[in-house]
Amino acid sequence: MKIKNIFLAIAATAIVGACHNGQQPTADNDTIDTLTGLEEEMIVDTTPMPMFLYYHNPDNMQVVFWISLAKPDEPDANWDLQQRTRRIASQYTKLLLPNGKFANVKFIGEQTKDPDGGDLEVFALHHDYAPSAGLNYAFENKKDAKAIKNGYTMLVLVTDEYLESHKTLAVKDLSSRQKTMPKTVVKKLEEQYGMKALRSTVTSEFEGGYSFGSVQFKPKGGKVLALDVLAFGDSVYSIEKWGHYDNAEGPTWNVDDGGEYLPCHILAAFEGPNGIDICYIHGAPESTVTGWMTLRNGQFEDFEVGQFYNWIDEPMPFWKKDMAKLQKILEKHDPMFKNIKMTKWTYVWIDNDDVREIWLHSDNDEYGAIFGLKGEPQLLCTEYGNHKAILYQGAVSVCGSCGSGCFSMELTTLKDSRKGDRLELLRNTAPDNSISSEEYRLNGKIIDKSEGEKFIQQATKQEHYMKSPNWNTFDN
Repeated sequence: MKIKNIFLAIAATAIVGACHNGQQPTADNDTIDTLTGLEEEMIVDTTPMPMFLYYHNPDNMQVVFWISLAKPDEPDANWDLQQRTRRIASQYTKLLLPNGKFANVKFIGEQTKDPDGGDLEVFALHHDYAPSAGLNYAFENKKDAKAIKNGYTMLVLVTDEYLESHKTLAVKDLSSRQKTMPKTVVKKLEEQYGMKALRSTVTSEFEGGYSFGSVQFKPKGGKVLALDVLAFGDSVYSIEKWGHYDNAEGPTWNVDDGGEYLPCHILAAFEGPNGIDICYIHGAPESTVTGWMTLRNGQFEDFEVGQFYNWIDEPMPFWKKDMAKLQKILEKHDPMFKNIKMTKWTYVWIDNDDVREIWLHSDNDEYGAIFGLKGEPQLLCTEYGNHKAILYQGAVSVCGSCGSGCFSMELTTLKDSRKGDRLELLRNTAPDNSISSEEYRLNGKIIDKSEGEKFIQQATKQEHYMKSPNWNTFDN
């Protein structure tokens, strides 16, 4: 079977939901005759299908929007499906965990704006630090999150109504076992399509004796074909996935797939009164597709729900409201900064942990500051005039001339992304460049020169990889 479009079914369902003069209209016979499988079921059964929840952590999990929120000029059933999901978001209260159990969750609201009030983009799966447009959910009992070992994963969300009429089938993931399809299955498909198999794999087995995987054929006549395959007893069902063939590059289905069809990953399977529903994701290096495969009356069909771009090297955003907060901290530190606005910024990892620091500069690069961002923002140092920051692995130094024959240094170490020790050095030299006075202070206390020099040597022994910052502005 080929891929079908679920959104035709949703449009048909919308017809059923309309009322006129107290009578409920029905779809005409011609429409019903053209529908099969899930499409026909949705005309007579409006039970919401499972949806897909993108999980980062217990405080960031949502059904990510897959199409623009703006109403299209022309009817668009894809948009209708998303609107329907938004309307009934609170009905989705059961989250299927990796251990096969359901956790109670609750809808806590939509997220459509970034912290500065701008519209969030759709069509993409972002990193945890970049907000997404979607429907946000939370656990009724946060302890249930312990069953989810990794973030950046897709989970299945269902309604109580769906579970009342559908049995959850236990799914076993076999993707790491490199198990191939039975030879009888492969041979049957080779005969059916008149092509020779190049590779096959079984990625899942689920309750009831079902096996799921893929078969990829060798190119033939400039065409390349792979199949999503469901085997059950002597029955073999397949969905065609045609790829692109290039004489130089060979076959491809997705960007950077290396010429190998990447099989779908089964998230969940359910058995209902009309057949089997399979929830899957099809992942590739740059994209993720969510959808349902259904087995109805011998018809195996694929309904793609959402198509997303995978952000890989996504830059961490910095919001105007956060810049304003740091600006206030600077002004409190030194009223001089009330007349100096920071307009440029870049993220840095000074102590090489998972939390970044942020480096700010004024428009003319005359002034700057570096803040630690773990917990409440913490001012690490400021720059002014010829006192410029120099980064080291785990420390930042600001030093320069403080007048004729005067040199000063402030050297701050970081530990766990928070301010560690701070050394201050003030040195005066005579006209013959001999040192006339020298003072070392560590965390406000005077120390001797040997201790001070040892601290400097230890903190600055490894230079930082960032030599010249690549500044960002809110315009770029």
